[in-house]
Amino acid sequence: MKELDIDDDDDERSLSDEDSDVDELEDTPQPEIDITRDPFRYSTEDRDEDEDPDGDGDPVAGVEKLPKAFAEDARIRYAYIVAYTMHTFDNATDRAVKRYLKGQRAYLARTAPDLAGQPLADMVVTRRAMQVRLGMAPDKHIIFWVLCNKCWRRHGAVIDINDLPSEECSREDCDGIVFKLADRSEGRQKRVPVKVAPYSSLEGFVRRTLLRPGKYDVLRKHLQGPEEREADGEHLAPLAVPADPLDPFPSSTVVLRDIKDGYGLRTLAAGLRRRAVPKAESRWRVRDEPAEGVETTRRFISLPCGLVFLLNIDWWAQGFIRPFVCANCCHRFQPMKKSRNKTHSTGAIYLTMVNNPETIRFLPSEMHLAIVIPGPDEPTLEQLNELISPLVDEFIRLYEGSKLLAGIKARVHGLQEQQPVNGMLYLNTSDLPASRKVSGLRGHSSEEFMCAWCEMRMCTLSHERCFDRQDLTLRNDWRFIKYAFRTRGLQDMQKRDEIWVKRGARWSELNRMPGWLPAQNSPYDLMHGGFLVVVRHMVRGILIKGGLLTGPNVMDKFNDALQSVVWPSTIGRTPDKLENVTKADHYKHLALILPVLLYCALQEDGHIPNRDAPLPRAGSDAEGYLAKMEGLYNKHRVKDFVLRYSQKKVTKQEVTYARDNPVSMNRNLSQHYDCILRVCAALRMWSSRSTTPEEVLRAESHYSIACQTWAQMHTLLTLYFHHIIHSTPQILRLGPQPSFWLFGPERANGKLSKMRTNGHLGGELEGTLMRGWINQQLSLELTQRLKASDEELDGDALRLLEECTDEAKKANDTVHVTLAELLKARSSLPSTAPMDINAPGNLQRTGIYELAFEFARDAWQDDVELIPIGHFTGGRANVEVFGALNVRSHHSVSFRGSQFGAACSVNGKGTSLAYIDGRQAVRIDRILDIKHDRRDPALPALTASCAIVSPFVTDEDLPEMPWDLLAADSGTAIWRHETFGPQIAVSLTRLTAHFLLVPIPLPQRAPWPSAWVTVSVDLVSDPRSDQVLN
Repeated sequence: MKELDIDDDDDERSLSDEDSDVDELEDTPQPEIDITRDPFRYSTEDRDEDEDPDGDGDPVAGVEKLPKAFAEDARIRYAYIVAYTMHTFDNATDRAVKRYLKGQRAYLARTAPDLAGQPLADMVVTRRAMQVRLGMAPDKHIIFWVLCNKCWRRHGAVIDINDLPSEECSREDCDGIVFKLADRSEGRQKRVPVKVAPYSSLEGFVRRTLLRPGKYDVLRKHLQGPEEREADGEHLAPLAVPADPLDPFPSSTVVLRDIKDGYGLRTLAAGLRRRAVPKAESRWRVRDEPAEGVETTRRFISLPCGLVFLLNIDWWAQGFIRPFVCANCCHRFQPMKKSRNKTHSTGAIYLTMVNNPETIRFLPSEMHLAIVIPGPDEPTLEQLNELISPLVDEFIRLYEGSKLLAGIKARVHGLQEQQPVNGMLYLNTSDLPASRKVSGLRGHSSEEFMCAWCEMRMCTLSHERCFDRQDLTLRNDWRFIKYAFRTRGLQDMQKRDEIWVKRGARWSELNRMPGWLPAQNSPYDLMHGGFLVVVRHMVRGILIKGGLLTGPNVMDKFNDALQSVVWPSTIGRTPDKLENVTKADHYKHLALILPVLLYCALQEDGHIPNRDAPLPRAGSDAEGYLAKMEGLYNKHRVKDFVLRYSQKKVTKQEVTYARDNPVSMNRNLSQHYDCILRVCAALRMWSSRSTTPEEVLRAESHYSIACQTWAQMHTLLTLYFHHIIHSTPQILRLGPQPSFWLFGPERANGKLSKMRTNGHLGGELEGTLMRGWINQQLSLELTQRLKASDEELDGDALRLLEECTDEAKKANDTVHVTLAELLKARSSLPSTAPMDINAPGNLQRTGIYELAFEFARDAWQDDVELIPIGHFTGGRANVEVFGALNVRSHHSVSFRGSQFGAACSVNGKGTSLAYIDGRQAVRIDRILDIKHDRRDPALPALTASCAIVSPFVTDEDLPEMPWDLLAADSGTAIWRHETFGPQIAVSLTRLTAHFLLVPIPLPQRAPWPSAWVTVSVDLVSDPRSDQVLN
């Protein structure tokens, strides 16, 4: 990438998006294309004489080379690091950076004679050159595509814009333009692209990732089971897609903890090619078959390094005048200047490597931002195809390579020879609208193609058969592919539209990839569909708009109960009123306790009343909402009767009766409560980080019963209620939902939304977002290189960077604060290592000496016989006194990816409520690290960690609750209010999960006025067994 000329009089920080004054032009109309100071529109005459370009503009070239700074002397490299921190964290100008580096060069010339000559002559002094030397130049990894402003056809990179023959689009039937001419000084003109899309090479990302220490072994082995790791793995055939998704599992109780535990990865095949064939060979006219020269296909994950990717595509709106709040994810975006009452829609395409463990899979350093989609409007499928075509080319190259199963050859950290690497796209994990668009499938709001997995229509939402998976007729993905290929070469728009309407498919570039199935590889999203739609519709649609919470003080009781919930502090911000529940994670957490909150709001003497809720007041908004819901339900109902009449399942008289006799929603509170309880239990089980096929099927049963009951009660349900019924086969194929759901990519959107931009159009905004993302990864790679160095000055440079990231975190520097977050996340992998160590204390002063002694005695009984203080050893060789001083207390402990805290500590109190042994609720009072020095100095000291806990107390006199039949599946239990049993000492391995604590009122017949209800936040598997602990 060409560089700008930098001299001593030019303060190039004015080019930075972060220094722009976003308010100074508020009332000034801006041109559609801002061309004044675009930092990536460089021309050949703008290169700094001190800069030495790496590569030739190819973002893959040179990525495997060590940055040149690490071939220079450590003293010069240290000067670069200081200059980098000055610019990045202290807002030093380019002029200040240049002055500093020149001063350091002069200083080293006088004090370091061994550097005289070529080392100092090669030392660069400009900011951009310094960043290139350190490997911190993001533009080296980005191609800025020049697009037609109408069809989005790519016309090469920005750097080659002067080679274009004309400003007109090269597509014959397009009247768009590619660039405009802008006047410059001295009568010269400059070509300015009208639309730019930043693209970062997938191959380059893979090559950079494999250079990280230890990464190759993780990516190569994480997805492989014993059979894939064996020597004959090259002869291991892919698993055939089972007719019954339960068939691949040895039992229904096997634990699924990650995406690799589903059977889907074992069905992926290497060595395929996709090609069109005559009808005589395949009724679908397209098929995947072994590539030329391949006799049998091989299981993809058995390859030496088979990388499997998830794709996510999303758009968001950028507000121009004030921050815009996205209704789905509540990200706030900085304002941009153009005109009032307009927004700018920007998109992103992320790629996530499944080969990473779940704990780091969705970290920004492990996710590849492939494309930032330019605005101001969302692209059509045809425009999107132009953007993703080079990405599909890279996937095909990674899958096939230049020769049979070759993929690419990449350098790997710690190995001399290059290693073969293959890759393929596994899933499209976008939200439903984006997923349908990029896959070339008809939108979910269409009547016939509401569901891409089965043939249920929109009108069937009014009938219970829509929610019985056994009654569903599944679609064949090859039918979609057949008609997608047919539309690819069609010039007749009328025939293309006819295929779109009747067959539900259009051409998508993803269909070029072997193994790709547009519907099956696009699973339904539980984050949006389950929490943000299903739970939201239950609360705001059925309960509020349906008028079921219209009794006296019902909403006040609900909100009071919500305010009384004790949440784990790690759960983030929690709403205190129902009206403040807006985000997907809010609804996810609300679903856990919704049955308990409804009990507090609706209960009459401990029971949910078996009666109808009062109708809304005449003329109120609630009455209008209810009438609208019932009208839409009856519209679906009549259409469904007509559909069944065409299938000869009902008579014409029944159709006429349904049209002439609209129905009203059943308002029985007890029945609605039972349905909500079942749906909440099902969503909790489906969204658990660890589950079993048996539990997944039980969740489906709960969900199906609830939706079918609602259909019989004439309750309006949205299309997502049907989509979620496919969760069972998806989880059995793909593993637990958290291993691939959208909370990770949505957090990535949050990272991008916090990056400061100047709001300039013409591609500047998108370029800033892409640079910011890559800068985060380059920062991490720089710290890893410094850690691997033995030079003392590199250690000093590393400490300087860490200090700066800590300060940046306090100052909310959103571009580089992620580095500190990444390092923290990597250090919090599942372990039992206590954190926040205090000085050794005296157990006798705390009154827990006996508990600690008994725990240590049992833990070390095979090594030593311990006796308490005050007893005598009697000269026995293996008997030792357990002291009371060598014990440390901790604020918290990280275990299995969760943090548990001590109630005696201010820092740990928020995470001190937990389950042990599955279902026993406790309060963690202390976390201890015990050390015992042996009487024989030659023997190593004994160590152990434990928690001192106070168990919650249950009682037979506690009354029955409405959720008792589903207590285990909903993770709910009831306990005596503010009552604890005697303290006990337990191993940290017995901690299983956090829970929410809700005080509830008890009926008058109960011995106590109130009780505690605990609700498990998540299911956690015990690694010592195949049991799933609640």
